[in-house]
Amino acid sequence: MTVPVQLEAFASDPNWMSFAKALKSALKTPEDYGFSESNQMLAAVALLRGVEASSLRNPLAAVNWMVRNAPEALEAENGEIPMTGVLLLSQISILDNELAAKIAPKFFEGELSRTQVRDALKSAQVERGGRGVLAHDRVKQTVAFEAAVAEFLSDHPDVLQLGSDIKITQGARSFRVPVDLVVVQNGKPIAAIEVKSYRLKRHQRYLLETLGMATLAAREYSKSILVIPESWGDSANVMAKLIEELNIADVKLATFKQCDGVRSPEEFKYVVGS
Repeated sequence: MTVPVQLEAFASDPNWMSFAKALKSALKTPEDYGFSESNQMLAAVALLRGVEASSLRNPLAAVNWMVRNAPEALEAENGEIPMTGVLLLSQISILDNELAAKIAPKFFEGELSRTQVRDALKSAQVERGGRGVLAHDRVKQTVAFEAAVAEFLSDHPDVLQLGSDIKITQGARSFRVPVDLVVVQNGKPIAAIEVKSYRLKRHQRYLLETLGMATLAAREYSKSILVIPESWGDSANVMAKLIEELNIADVKLATFKQCDGVRSPEEFKYVVGS
C-alpha cells in the first residue's frame, strides 16, 4: 500500500524526541494514516526507519516517562539528550522516585552524563546500607550542596554585593539560558547564579565549558555569578586566570564552603568580581 506523506514526514525525523511525540500522537488514530490498528502503523514506520518494530517501543517509553516527569524538557525537544538516559531515569523512578526527581533536571541540563545516571540506577538497586560509597550518595551530595548555596544566599543576599532589596529565586529549565538561581531586584532579574558541585575530574575543557555557560548567562541577565565548592582548590585559580586572560566580562566567580551548624557570611567568598 502507499504510505501517506505525513507518515513519511515524521518517520524520517532524526530527532528521536520529536519523532516519538509524533508517533505517540499518530498511534491514537491509525485510521487517519490508512491503518486499521496501531501495530500495522508501527510496522510501517519501522520499515521506513529501517529498524525492527519492537525497537520503537523504546522512544515511546522514554517520551511517555517525560510526559509525566519532565514536560519542559520534552517541549524543548533536544534530540541530543540520550534516549537511553531517559530510560535509565524511568527505571530509577520505579525504585526511588525521589532520587529520579532530583537527578532528572541535571541530566536534561547536561550536568549529569548517561554514565552517571546508570551509576545512580545501580546504587538505587543496592539496598540501603550497602557496600562502599555509592553513586547514589554522590548525587545526593551534589543536590545537598546546591540546596545549601540557595538557602545561604537567600538568608545572606548582601554577600552578593548587588545592592539592596534583592531576592533569590529558582531558575527554570524552560529559560533560553537555563540557570540554577536568579537574582531579582524590584521584580526584575538582574543576575543569574550557576552552582557547580563536587567533581573529581576538573580538566581545563570542563572549566572552559563552565565559563562559557556562565558567559551566556551574563548576556541574558546582565551578569552572572558562578559558585563552586571551596574544595575545588587550584581549579578556582585556573578559572580566575581564564576569566582574566579571555577578558570575560560580567562573570563573577565565588567559592562556597558548606558548613554544619550556624552559618556565617564567610562561607561565601568572591575569587573574581568582588
